[in-house]
Formats: sequence, C-alpha cells, structure tokens
Amino acid sequence: MRNTVRRALAVMGACLLLGISGTGIAHAGSQQTVVTYELKLDKSSVAQLSQIKAVNAKTGQVAAPFTTPPLGGCDFSQVSGNVSALYQDHALVTTEASYSSSVICTTTAPGQNMDYLSDIAKLFVDSEERAEGNLAQCDYPAVDPCTAIGSVGYYPCAGDLNCSGAYQIYHYVDLPLPEGWYWPTPVSGNCVILDPREIQCYAYSERAVVPPLN
Repeated sequence: MRNTVRRALAVMGACLLLGISGTGIAHAGSQQTVVTYELKLDKSSVAQLSQIKAVNAKTGQVAAPFTTPPLGGCDFSQVSGNVSALYQDHALVTTEASYSSSVICTTTAPGQNMDYLSDIAKLFVDSEERAEGNLAQCDYPAVDPCTAIGSVGYYPCAGDLNCSGAYQIYHYVDLPLPEGWYWPTPVSGNCVILDPREIQCYAYSERAVVPPLN
C-alpha cells in the first residue's frame, strides 16, 4: 500500500514538473502561423464560351454573346477568392474563405440587354459544396440596364480534419435571351440549355489545397 502511494505521489510530481494537468497539456511557447491560399479563375473553364452562338429567329442573325455585342458581350470569367489557414504548432486549426464572382455585359446600343441575369458563387471542398454566396439577379426592363451583377460569399471553418482539403469556387450564371432570340443546340463549354431562350453556364477557379499539417 505504501509503495502504491509513493508511486502515485511520484507521478503527480512529474506531472507538475512537466506542466500537465487533468484538462490537457500546457501550450507555453506554441507557434501560430497564417498561410493564405489564392483562388483564381481556371481559364480552361471558359475556353469554349466564344464558340457558343445565339440566333435571331426572324432575321437569322448569329451572335456570340460571350465575346461581342449584340446581346451584351457577357463576361463571367470574374471568379476569385482566398483561403486563410491558421496553424498552431503546425496543425491546422481554422480556415476562413472569402470568394466572389460576377457577370458583366457590355452593350453598344439599346435593346442589347439579356432578358434576365442571375449569378451565384459556391464554395466546394474536396468536391463537396460547403457554402454559397448571395443569389444576385436582375430582370429587364424592370432593371434597365440589366448588365452587371455579382455574388459574394464567406465561409469560416474550425477543425483540422474538417477544414483541410482542396478548395474551389464554382460560379453559376443564368442567361435568358431577349424575345426573338434562341440558343441552337448543341452548345459547347460548361453550359446547358434549359429552354430555347435560356442557358445556364458555369466557370470555376483553380484548386487550392489546404493541408492538415504545415
């Protein structure tokens, strides 16, 4: 019995010397590091947009809405963001991701607005959606000109296993044509035709890999 008590006292003394308590280990002198990762457009995601055409049903006029007017010369290659990762003693503790997207249409004459525009930016980690920004939209002619909208998002995360991974922004745009125009099939690029006048396209950023250990 006395030997058991002596051993227990010895262990308690060693714990006091090492700074160990019943609730964890003291972090005296721990090191914190912040690493920022940039998210920028993956140009391959918009490489084929210039090939997409719209057709005027009455005149047969063909336009390339993503490169030049008429119909706006709409550019939705604006995808950007960053991820700030906090490491403590080389282990990932938290991340904060800020991200945004926009679509901007350039017109040269009246009547070149899209009928409607919508834009939403979404954040993915390891191909799983984690967050989304605000849904931005405008409806012509209620909003005139309906030529520029943008989506902004913010995503905080805590925990090394939950927050590490490949971060990527996806940016979705709906583009309904004005009356009298239609999208012929098939379309190229990252687009799908929802109906003859409406198309939905997306662009995305390059991936930024945030490791669990720094």
